[in-house]
Amino acid sequence: MDEIELEFYKLSVQKEFFSEFGVDANTTSWDTKSTVLASFFSSFFKGFNTDYEMTIFLFEDFGEFFPMLLGRAEIPYAIADFDQLTDDDLPFWKR
Repeated sequence: MDEIELEFYKLSVQKEFFSEFGVDANTTSWDTKSTVLASFFSSFFKGFNTDYEMTIFLFEDFGEFFPMLLGRAEIPYAIADFDQLTDDDLPFWKR
């Protein structure tokens, strides 16, 4: 992932980039003032590295790999199912 991030530093962001992906620069929390893709996706790279470290930690403690779940939701109801899990429910990756 670090290699991808380094490559993204070489790629500039054009204004058309946001409109092609339906990103509204006025309402999104993405860094739309970025001049390179690495800056635009910086929260993704940070999240990936955090999840990766946690996956390794859990494997070392429990001897089992857990799936890395990395995503971004700007709409609170998009993660409603996850928030409604109880202690008795199976994790959604084991259903």
